[in-house]
Order: sequence, then structure tokens, then C-alpha cells
Amino acid sequence: MKKHEKNRIRIAGTAAALAVVLAGTALYLSPYWTLQRLRAAAEARDAAAFSAHVDLPALTENLKAQLMHEMTQTMGAAGKNDRLSGLGQMLAVGLLGQMVDSFVSPASLMRMVAQGKVTVDMAALRAAPAAGPGSAWRHALRYRNLSTALLRAEGASAAGAFVFTRQGLWSWKLTAVELPEPPPNAQRPLP
Repeated sequence: MKKHEKNRIRIAGTAAALAVVLAGTALYLSPYWTLQRLRAAAEARDAAAFSAHVDLPALTENLKAQLMHEMTQTMGAAGKNDRLSGLGQMLAVGLLGQMVDSFVSPASLMRMVAQGKVTVDMAALRAAPAAGPGSAWRHALRYRNLSTALLRAEGASAAGAFVFTRQGLWSWKLTAVELPEPPPNAQRPLP
């Protein structure tokens, strides 16, 4: 084997290793790029650009499931011996579904992402100052598995998480939120 052939093989091997490292880095950083696009769209109040990175039906169903689970636990404990509790639960489930449907919108989600706050309390979202360009909240992005990443705001009042799911190889979408645990003996404000 000639010296030129050895150099070509060495260069090809180095290029292949570099390509693998770059592809792995891009795969790892892809949820951060999605987050930056979401935040830019939220700051610009561009609902169409924001919605392109959100799976609204999945997020709505996720939020309904969390709130209904919480509600049935609360109502189940309160109305164990009450015959009308079943009827009350059926009515509450219907009302809760309608409230969540009206709450989950690009506007409410943009406010949550811009403020870094996971909540169903629309009054608290409206009361907080609107995030302007360049107002960044500190966050931590952690992978749950290869297809799911959790984004949590950092800070004393940070609770809950935004859940991103891989869509294809490079794309991610906001598909769910993890609501913070309500304080003991406290009622969660409904949307």
C-alpha cells in the first residue's frame, strides 16, 4: 500500500468520524432548536409559526386526562357515600372537557412558553408581565428517552414541564405538559 493510499484512507476515516459526531450533535440539539423557534414565534406573537411546532390535539387530550384524574381523585374521596356523586362526576367531566378545549389555544400556549410557566390558571398567565424580545427564562432540557424531552424552567417557583416528542428524525413538537402538583388541601384553579 502506498503512502498516498494510506493518507486517503485516513482522511476518509476522519471525515466519516466527524460526520457521525456532527450528526449526533445535531440530533441531540434538535429539541433546543425547536424551543428557540417556539420562543421566537411567541415573542413575535406569530400563532401560525408557533402552531407548526405544537400538536394541539395531543396536548389538549393530555391536559384533559391530567385534570380529570385529579378531579376524580378529589371527588371520589369527597363523595364516597353520596349517591349523587356519580352524576356530579359525569357533569363535571363534561364541563371540564369544554373548559380545557377553550383554554388550550396558541395564544395561551404562547404565553406559557414565553413565561416558562406551566399552568391552567389563565388569570395568572394574564397577570404576569408579557415577555418581550430577548426576555429569556432559564431552563433545563432533559431527555426522558430518545423520543421524549422535558423542558423545565429553573427557579424557586418553577414547577411542571413542557413535553416535546420527536416527529421524524430532526423535528420535535410540543405534545403535552406536566402540571405542577397542587399544594396539599388546595384546589387547582380551572381554566
